[in-house]
Amino acid sequence: MNTFACYNFQFEQPLESQRIYFLMPDEASELTGLCEREPFDYKEIWNVTPEQAEIVSKWTESYLKKNELDLPFLSSGQVSVQYIGFTTDDDKFIYGNVFPNTHLNNQTHIPITTCMRSKSFWAFKYSVKSMKFISLELNN
Repeated sequence: MNTFACYNFQFEQPLESQRIYFLMPDEASELTGLCEREPFDYKEIWNVTPEQAEIVSKWTESYLKKNELDLPFLSSGQVSVQYIGFTTDDDKFIYGNVFPNTHLNNQTHIPITTCMRSKSFWAFKYSVKSMKFISLELNN
């Protein structure tokens, strides 16, 4: 089953208006090792649920503020994030691909891939098992 960013009636507003999108699993492998980001091995790619994306987005926002990291995220209104899940031998991860809204197009289920050096292009991995932020990678 492929999940697209669709209206979710559990939230006050559509996920699109929150700039949260979901990648198609058969397209997401493009993100492994993108530019200078660390490649990751996976056994399976899976769809992140809207509820998982909502939780991880709020947690990421909090993490950035707490650690005083000067990176734009959803509350800035400047960037969007694409989510995909992947499984390794040991854990399940949620991967977020962050990009500036200027790169939005009508195919938000396909990874936005660019090697432009900017703090508006970055990614993060979140461990579902440990419920911890595992890595943050910039295009630099």
